[in-house]
Amino acid sequence: VLDIEDMSNVQNKASLRKGLKNWIAIIEDHYGVKPIIYSGEAFYRDILKPDSYFEEYPRVWIANYNRVNAPRISWDFWQYSDRFPVDGIKTLVDGNVFQGSQHDFEALLIP
Repeated sequence: VLDIEDMSNVQNKASLRKGLKNWIAIIEDHYGVKPIIYSGEAFYRDILKPDSYFEEYPRVWIANYNRVNAPRISWDFWQYSDRFPVDGIKTLVDGNVFQGSQHDFEALLIP
């Protein structure tokens, strides 16, 4: 998973997107699958999605904790909370949902 949530102070948006595409190509070449991109909804929409490569990216995990029914952009995973209670865990954890079937999820796993 590529976690990208902030702009760098030393490069512009085009340079950032170019570096991300390079990293994704290296990971895809090594593992044989495209990595999942994790990002906040606004960052993905405003910084990455203007590039057609990211507009159609196949595996996206979006964080949006703003009490919405779902993110307003295309997503595979949605992190809807960072304060989700789980029995047996003393601290609050991230709450996530996958948009797909069990079979779809298992297809993402590397054998």
